[in-house]
Amino acid sequence: MSEIQSSNVNLSDLESLMRKEFCDQRGLTPTPEDDEESGSRDQDGLISRNLEEIMRREFFSDIPPQAYIYRLFSNENSIRLFVLDPGPSDAAISGNLVHIFIPNRPPYEALSYCWGSSSKPCQIMTDEGTISITSSLHAALLRLRLPDASRTLWIDAVCIDQSSNSEKSSQILLMPSIYSLATLVIVYLGPFSHSSSTVPAFLARIAAVDFGPNQPENLARISLSDRGLPAAGDPAW
Repeated sequence: MSEIQSSNVNLSDLESLMRKEFCDQRGLTPTPEDDEESGSRDQDGLISRNLEEIMRREFFSDIPPQAYIYRLFSNENSIRLFVLDPGPSDAAISGNLVHIFIPNRPPYEALSYCWGSSSKPCQIMTDEGTISITSSLHAALLRLRLPDASRTLWIDAVCIDQSSNSEKSSQILLMPSIYSLATLVIVYLGPFSHSSSTVPAFLARIAAVDFGPNQPENLARISLSDRGLPAAGDPAW
């Protein structure tokens, strides 16, 4: 560090010198906030919060973040909702999980999506730790995130502790209520592709078909072509 000529150096000057030396040695540029908050120090006036943050990023950036720990529900009629933070399209996904009692629920949307691969290479950042998620869910959240307002969602893979079989069993029983009470059920089929524009028309064709009083277990035996639909196995499906 540069030599200090006087033993009566003002501590704020010493802090500025430390910051400059630290940043110069690592090719870092102090942010404007570093200068604006240089007066925000601990009781001894030695190190500002911003200098601590710079050092934390430099020395501890490779330490993996703490995983989110699911808390138990207070009663059997409770669920979790995920409040998705707003942000630009290139920002990391962040938000928080909240416990709610179903009769006192706030407005929320329920998300249905294709899970895809069981691998979880992506993460959600929360105030209480990170939650690992699949690439397909990450893509859905990027698509659903608003730029300037939070969004309250119920997502099975996030709102249910997937490591707890007992919780999964009890929450599955609540799913009919969860979906029926949602203000909107969002079905995310995946990222846009060259054939995505044909989906609305195809769904309209399916909705227009009268399948009669067939039980669900008999639908596989119905001739789709007789009802103007592509045969089973057709790429259109």
